[in-house]
Amino acid sequence: MYQNKRTVWIEPITGAIIKGQEEQLATLNHNGEPRVTATKVLIRYDEATVKKNVDGAKENGVKEGGYKAKAAQLHLIGFWVPLISLITGLLLLALVGLLSLRPRKTA
Repeated sequence: MYQNKRTVWIEPITGAIIKGQEEQLATLNHNGEPRVTATKVLIRYDEATVKKNVDGAKENGVKEGGYKAKAAQLHLIGFWVPLISLITGLLLLALVGLLSLRPRKTA
């Protein structure tokens, strides 16, 4: 018999796996009864890996992780940039409307 339970903690904006653990149990059965435990293990990310995934780190000259900063960038691009663009566009449209409605001087 084989059992596996996998638990992952996902950063909701980027979808990156921040933390994970897996519990495995494998037994050898005889006549439907478990007789020998072949594997019983708990595997999980250590705290250094979780910290690297959240804050980022440089490993072998390559920057890895840092999903907290990437989530902030995605939030900026996905929320603030469109909002500021909308407000700027509406202000410019109002300015064009005001300029087109004012009376023109004739020569």
